[in-house]
Amino acid sequence: MKIKSILTAITLGALCAIKASAVVPLGAGFTYQGKLNDAGAPANGNYDMIFNLYDAPTNGNVLGSFSIFGAVPVSNGLFTLELNSYGEFGPSAFNGQARWLQMGVRTNNNNALNPWIYLNPRQPLDPTPQAMFALNASNSVNASFAANASFASSVADGSITSSKLAPGAVQAGNLAPGAVAWSSLAGIPAGFADGVDNDTTYAAGLGLTLSGAQFNVNFAGTGSANSAARSDHQHFGALWGGSTQYGNGLSVTNGAPNSAGLYGQQGTGSGFPYIFGNTAGVWGESSQGSGVHGASGYNTGSGVVGFGVATNGANRGVSGTTFSTIGTGVYGNAATASGANFGVQGVTASTAGTGVSGMATAASGATVGVSGKSDSSQGIGVSGRATTLSGATCGVFGQSDSSLGVGVFGKTPFASGTNYGVVGQSDSYWGAGVYGHAAATGGANSGVMGQSDSVSGVGVLAKNTNGVAFKAAGTGIIQSDADSWVWIPGAAAFGGGGYYGATLDINSYTWADFPLTIPTMLYGQRTVLKSIEVCYSCEDGSKGYIEGTALWDDTLPANTYFYQDSTHRTSNTGTSYTIPLNYTFSNSSGFLLLGLTVHGVNNGSVWIRGLKLRFGHT
Repeated sequence: MKIKSILTAITLGALCAIKASAVVPLGAGFTYQGKLNDAGAPANGNYDMIFNLYDAPTNGNVLGSFSIFGAVPVSNGLFTLELNSYGEFGPSAFNGQARWLQMGVRTNNNNALNPWIYLNPRQPLDPTPQAMFALNASNSVNASFAANASFASSVADGSITSSKLAPGAVQAGNLAPGAVAWSSLAGIPAGFADGVDNDTTYAAGLGLTLSGAQFNVNFAGTGSANSAARSDHQHFGALWGGSTQYGNGLSVTNGAPNSAGLYGQQGTGSGFPYIFGNTAGVWGESSQGSGVHGASGYNTGSGVVGFGVATNGANRGVSGTTFSTIGTGVYGNAATASGANFGVQGVTASTAGTGVSGMATAASGATVGVSGKSDSSQGIGVSGRATTLSGATCGVFGQSDSSLGVGVFGKTPFASGTNYGVVGQSDSYWGAGVYGHAAATGGANSGVMGQSDSVSGVGVLAKNTNGVAFKAAGTGIIQSDADSWVWIPGAAAFGGGGYYGATLDINSYTWADFPLTIPTMLYGQRTVLKSIEVCYSCEDGSKGYIEGTALWDDTLPANTYFYQDSTHRTSNTGTSYTIPLNYTFSNSSGFLLLGLTVHGVNNGSVWIRGLKLRFGHT
């Protein structure tokens, strides 16, 4: 938006048009009329305006405070305001010296996020002809009352002596020299004839005491001041009320650097050092509760709202810090037990922005970058949404610099239901619903960690209804800490058999080989064969039986086994036995030979139902 101002000179003459009254004195305000162009055409609509008074056309010093107006109606470019109604420009704003007015303007829609546009050049404040004459005073009273009077301000102190004063009224235009007697002054009470009030009785009012002819003020406090009120007003427990639209109920300004505009303390305070080295508009401390607490009863209001309005720099709308090892920098709680509410919600409209950013910068401890909690069965502990449809935006971004920290941690305490520890959503083509980054190069840290205590819950769920549900990219690997089970039917392992599995018909001692090819790497990790469970049965328990078991892989020399036993097994009801191994395979083809020594009488049979292999990882 391009805004150009064409402003008229301030009509100070309007002050002269106000009828003089001995009862109602003139105020400090004056009328300001101007014309505003928006994009080269007369503006129409509501605009916010701000005015500052300077003592120079460029640079210079600002006088007093500012006059600010919200939603000023502008019609065909024209608008009218009353400036300095409350003396905002200060008591010495207009003392006969030249002044210039600086004007800023912005549109009224979503005004808190719109920057002020200051119009150049500054407008000089020129006096009207009647105001020029008001600066001059007549220096004589004669028959013609000459109009060429000199400035009253040019009369030197003490230059008017008794010889210049008349003892009585003007007669025929001649002024007799001499002092003015009390009897010659009209309207003086009789008791004042000698210059002393002998008739009036005085009584002290509230806040005053009278001792003889001396009035005294009942002061509160111990401060020093030239006025009646002390400098340290005791207003504890006092109440103020009023109604000012687009105004402040209470305004405290501190123009000094490294200071606080308004300071509040509960109890003994926080004990945080260098309090005024932390510049703040409002600073609150508490030893028993919250430093600053905000609540809103409006259905779309916010308890606390913060805006970082600077257009550059890493500023923050709301910033929270905790020095506790188990504390929370920013904590949000959606206490309602129903509805799609949010403990903490962050929104960014920037193509490179972050909806919510949490950082746990401690180098040790179980720190958490962002922690969110919701007690509702349909609520969300932390929800982040990046609404732009382009750019590398993040709905939720968490980072932990600790070797044991967690960038983003989500937990749902319900022990049932299809609940989720973390839910993230991004509407951008290149965005991320949930993005976690563990920047530490060592330690068991996690970029994203999800946990669910429900028997049917999911710690981390990846779901895409029209694309890839889960994708691993970069130089890392997919890792699983859970064991994997592989079931191999006996017929497939032995290369033959029927309903009962692999059938071994023997008449004497026989060595039966079961060649297996197994993965030596699972999820990018070295495979550990934890155990093999052999499911079998023998004919009658006497015609056929197993005499022993041995295991060998392709990296071992011939007739060398990494497991061997000579256990006699004769069950004919269908059972199994488990061989505990915890054997780590080297970089080989993954060939494993399972050998069984079986014994048969009169062509006895042994059936191998199947093999159950349990794998783990190094």
